Amino acid sequence: LCTAVEVWSEMELSKNLASLTLDSVMPISPAGDQKPIDDFDVVCAHDGEENDENITSGDGSVLPEDVEESMLNKNMRQALEIHERNTDENKHRIRDKQDRATVELALDLRTRMNIFKLIQRGYISAVHGCISTGKEANVYRASSKRGDVAVKVYRTSVMTFKDRDRYISSEYRYEFFLNLWAEKEYRNLKRIDNVDIACPTPLAQLENVVLMQFLGEKEKPSPLLKDVNLSPIEWDYHYQEICMTLRGLFNKCKLVHADLSEYNIIFHNMQLFVIDVAQAVEHDDSYALEFLRRDCKQLNKFFSKRGVTVLTVKELFQFVTDPIVKEDEAYFKLAELLESRRNQNSLSDKDAAKEAMDEEVFKLVHIEQKLSEVLTFERDYESVQAGEQLDVFYPIVTGMKDDLTGAKVSVKSSSDSSEEESVAGDGEAVTSKEASSAPECFGKGPSVSLNLRQRNESPNTKKARKKLVKLEQREKRQEKLSKYYKKRKQTLCKLAKRK
Repeated sequence: LCTAVEVWSEMELSKNLASLTLDSVMPISPAGDQKPIDDFDVVCAHDGEENDENITSGDGSVLPEDVEESMLNKNMRQALEIHERNTDENKHRIRDKQDRATVELALDLRTRMNIFKLIQRGYISAVHGCISTGKEANVYRASSKRGDVAVKVYRTSVMTFKDRDRYISSEYRYEFFLNLWAEKEYRNLKRIDNVDIACPTPLAQLENVVLMQFLGEKEKPSPLLKDVNLSPIEWDYHYQEICMTLRGLFNKCKLVHADLSEYNIIFHNMQLFVIDVAQAVEHDDSYALEFLRRDCKQLNKFFSKRGVTVLTVKELFQFVTDPIVKEDEAYFKLAELLESRRNQNSLSDKDAAKEAMDEEVFKLVHIEQKLSEVLTFERDYESVQAGEQLDVFYPIVTGMKDDLTGAKVSVKSSSDSSEEESVAGDGEAVTSKEASSAPECFGKGPSVSLNLRQRNESPNTKKARKKLVKLEQREKRQEKLSKYYKKRKQTLCKLAKRK
């Protein structure tokens, strides 16, 4: 308190000295004589022994030592609090194991502070009992103004990220920040919820605490899929539902769940909700296709135990990753696959054994995600054209034909092209036939010149080839746009984006 009063005295004295004038120092007496400066007793804050006993205010008046705290203004109280916080004994905090003590293996001191912050911000009003525990997080039921919500708390003090490197090693955002596991789940839930796939709606996220929709009724959580008893017809329906969900995650959200099983699916309001998406990876991740095959295997294993006619892992994988099938046609495509699968149940023992062997090979083989990763494409193409049967799986993901001659065409686009040919005239029909008889180019995009140099080319053939190349270049120059039009087009596109 004395130190605070001294600081306050110095502040007031500095103000008075700043406003001090010559007239105030040497006042004029009534007789007109000026009093010398030496006759004044100016008491300063640094006069040594005299001020050790007395505390002076800015105007020179002496304050008693037992001054009460109520006489201090707001600034003095703040200065006093700051001084107490900055004392030597409080400057260096002593930490021990008690600061890392946890309750229910999840609620440590830092986590409790995060929950208190969410309560102060109005997201929740109270936290109730635990409704689910896992190896990485606990889920609690909390109440709010909008009803019950779920609070997922990731363990910090006792959390171990063993075997988690594969899920985050290829994502630059989380490569060195394993403690942002909760943030990754929040973002994945947001992405899934935006495309109308059944999942808990995320509400907020603060460090290792995630707030989301509570799936349940009357303070009772909905059961997991493994704890549900349904009729055979209902199991068939929900198998198709989860297959469509798996396809939506891959094509709409560009995600692979990487741990989809009956333990991470909640049965709520006769619908399957996907949960626990913290370990979900991007669809172009180096481990994405491996995780997807494992998800297909786990789903088929669970539903087959319930008496459902399921697809093979390869068929389900191909249905999920097929880029040609459109969303409005996907459900009918799935129904056709299931119907054909029901008709194939009466296979002989030899065919069943061969199919099981192919299934195991498909689970373990490496699948290239892009054509640039395929190093033996020319050899595979020649082998397929020669009539050999190869076990290549990259056409499934890349959308190529089985004979590797080009990209697949959807049923709708092929029908549209046939209608255009029927409407066209005779001359155009002949042109289309000639074009179809010519060798096809791989994939879509700009036309590729077929006038390539052959090995052991004769001089006459070379001369004819050069002539054709010049003719193609001349035709291309006629269709070429000037730089002015190109620049003008780019400017208009930029203006349209700004609007």
